Amino acid sequence: FVGADRTMRAGSTLLLSLGLLGAFVACDKKDAATGVEGGGPSPVASPSASATAYPSIPGSIPGGMFTSMPHPIAQPPAAVVKCRVMAQEGKATIANVDASVDAGAGDAGPQAVHITDVLPDGAWIDLAGGSKVGIKVARSGRELSFVGPGRVRVCVGDDADTWLVRGRLDAGAFGGEPAGAELWVGTPMGAVRYPSTRFTLTVDKDLSISLETGTVWFFDRLDSKPAARPTLDPEGFLRVSTTFKTDASSASAPELVRQCDALAGKAAALAQRIRTTDGGIGALAAEHVASRRTARAACLWAGTRLAAEKPSAQAQMRDLLRVLADADGKWRTP
Repeated sequence: FVGADRTMRAGSTLLLSLGLLGAFVACDKKDAATGVEGGGPSPVASPSASATAYPSIPGSIPGGMFTSMPHPIAQPPAAVVKCRVMAQEGKATIANVDASVDAGAGDAGPQAVHITDVLPDGAWIDLAGGSKVGIKVARSGRELSFVGPGRVRVCVGDDADTWLVRGRLDAGAFGGEPAGAELWVGTPMGAVRYPSTRFTLTVDKDLSISLETGTVWFFDRLDSKPAARPTLDPEGFLRVSTTFKTDASSASAPELVRQCDALAGKAAALAQRIRTTDGGIGALAAEHVASRRTARAACLWAGTRLAAEKPSAQAQMRDLLRVLADADGKWRTP
């Protein structure tokens, strides 16, 4: 009986083992069919519970669905808004053109300016007599108001400079920009830079500046005569704290471009010296900062003068534009 009992217990153990093995095999087959790891119930009750039930939020997707979800579509970076139209009265048109001198309308022709328009980089605005366009410069928060008749190029380059060929600019102060931050305006008579200042700049046959608050600096180095302007600084800027008026410069556009190129070359040479000098560059760095500021003013002046002219020799003017573009890159070299 003892042998029989052992045989019966061995048989029972074998049957139990075979039963467990069969259960595991069945579970394994079920797992293969459902794709659910561990033999547990699938979180997807039916094929109708598709990826659309969990739109592009991977964190909310049940584990079994994650691998079947389509990858979210990469979105391009949002465009940087430099300037936006905040006010508009009367007739004003805009055309986004390249840096051509005779800057007319683009292929689509001139388009009316509307409030809340985001202005393209370097957009030209033509203002009829009595019209007004107000814009806000995003990088500084300042508001600029242009009054016609006039032509102005706004949001030029990364610094959002202004080219006022003719017309009136009413500049408002703003307290939110970094300390020392300046805006720059080019005119056919010279360049203007200013910090948080409230003033009016008018460009017609001559140029006039009238301040309410603050100070502006005016640059026309080629024609400057220090003896007649005791407030002229070594860089060639005239400090204006009340009013100022000057006639059109006698310098030609090619002369202004040559001046821009020469001053930009000086700034680039100083930058190279700084890069190759070991220590003791304090005075050199200060000179470099001043030279960059002077070159920037000269090139801004030259660019606006070119935009104000309509030469008969377009090929010559295109050559000047190429020189101007190269010079602009020189003085910006860190």
